[in-house]
This record gives sequence, C-alpha cells and structure tokens, in this order.
Amino acid sequence: MHVVSEIQRRPNKARLKSEKYIVHFYSLCTLVQLVCLIVFVTQFDMASNRTFTSSLWVENPFELAPSLVWLSKRCSHSVQNERVFAFTGVSVNISDKVVGVMFAALATEMHATFFLAVTALLVGAINRYAVKANFFEFKWRNFNVRKDCFFATEIVLISALLHSVLLAEDTHRMLHDYLDHCNTRSRGFLPYCSTVPMIIFITFAFATYFFGFFVYMWNALPKYGIMSDEEVVEYREWLRRREESVAEVKRMEEEVRRANTRLQLMLENEKNMKLGKSTYQSRRPTIRREAYGSKQGDDAQQWGT
Repeated sequence: MHVVSEIQRRPNKARLKSEKYIVHFYSLCTLVQLVCLIVFVTQFDMASNRTFTSSLWVENPFELAPSLVWLSKRCSHSVQNERVFAFTGVSVNISDKVVGVMFAALATEMHATFFLAVTALLVGAINRYAVKANFFEFKWRNFNVRKDCFFATEIVLISALLHSVLLAEDTHRMLHDYLDHCNTRSRGFLPYCSTVPMIIFITFAFATYFFGFFVYMWNALPKYGIMSDEEVVEYREWLRRREESVAEVKRMEEEVRRANTRLQLMLENEKNMKLGKSTYQSRRPTIRREAYGSKQGDDAQQWGT
C-alpha cells in the first residue's frame, strides 16, 4: 500500500525517503515470498511423488504408493477427541478403508494452497510495483482502474490462503500421527511436507500492510510526519503549485464549458432563424395566389351583374 495519500502525491524524483525505504522493504518481502513458494512447491512435489503412483499436476487414476498400501493393511490408528477445524470432539478410526480418502483430501487442500499462493504472489507483486511506479489511478474515457482494486484482491487472496492452510493442517496432523503410530521408516510422505513456508509467506504478506499502514499514518500526522525541514519547505512549495495548477485547470474547464454553451445557443438561434425564414418564403406565394384568385372572382361577379 502507499505510504502517502493521493493529495500528498509527489513526482518520482521528489518522493519522500519513507516511500523509497518502503519500496525496498516491499521488494524484500516479495523475494521472501517467492523463496517460500519455491520451497513449498518443491517439498509438495517430492512428497506427492512418494505418496502416490501418479502425478498430481494432471488427471490420473488414484493409487497410493505400494509401501503405503502395505502399511495401511497392517496398521490402524484411532483418533479420539480431535479438533477438526471448527469441530471439537471428533473421533476417527484411520484404517485402510479411509486412509486413501484422507490422503486424497490432504493432496487436494495442499494443491489449492499452492494455487492461492501463486495468485496472491502475482497480485501482490503488481500491487507493490504500483507503489514503486507511483501509480494511483488509470483513466481511459469512462473506465477507471484504481490501485485499491489490487489492494483489496490481495487481501482476499491472502485470507483465502490462510483459510486453506488452516483447513489442511488438521488432516495433515492426523495423518502425521497415523504414520508415526505405524512406525514408518520413511519421512518423505505427504503428511511430512511442512506448511511452515506458507505460514512465513502469509506473515510477510500481512507485514507489508502493517508497516505500510504505520508509515502512512505517521506521514499523515501534523508537521508532515517524518520529513526533514528541507523536505517540508519543498513539499509546501510543491503543494502550493499543485493547488494553483488544479485551480487553473478548473478555471479553464469552466471557460470551455461556457464557450461551448454560447456556441450551442448561437447555433440553435441561427437554426431557428433559418427555419423561420424558409417558412415565410414557402407561405408567401400561396398568399399571393389566394389574393389574385379572390380578385378575379370579384371582377367576374361584377360583370355578371
């Protein structure tokens, strides 16, 4: 998010030091998020390949790895009074009849987590680049696009990502306990794929808004926030010129509007004058013929008498 309001917007070469520092912080957060996403997708791909016989990135028949099939037939685990997202006191008996469904559910939830993380990273990168480019609004005719659209979209995606991670955590924990109970020797199965990179991803996403909001409120304080004395004088001068330019633009727009109104009135008046003249000319010969015809009729009546 921007750390100055649209009224305090300044040219790129005269931006505040806080804006320059926050842009570097945003770039660092984006880089950390990218690393977390790469780590998560690498772990997820390796663990899914060891858990299932087919790839999860394309449509394939469902089948667990032979080692898990052998393990599930010889081991079961009962979970008592477990919390599953919004429910408490859940009891589940994990056996070979349900373990496949639980592994499939975990893979689906983690796949959705990856998709939301990629989308959130793309939207977040666009949102932070808009801060670097000093972009507030794009106008084209009657179509307006404000940076707030990217801000709101990223918040929604990060919230959905957090929900997806928390939803997958419960299934992840139960399957993790199940494999530990069955004394599996391999630690490469899907329940051992950590969701910590996604937690770090979400933390840095919210950190950008937390620090950005803090700096924004600091800049909105009296005496222009954390600007130096030279920057305060420069900003006051720039703000005065900006207000004068805005007033000049409004005055010119008003003059153009008045000139356009006068021109429309003149054109309408001229059109009415032409219409009245053409009407008069079209009626004038008819009046003459009617007058001439009535005169002949009177003469004929006098001769007849």
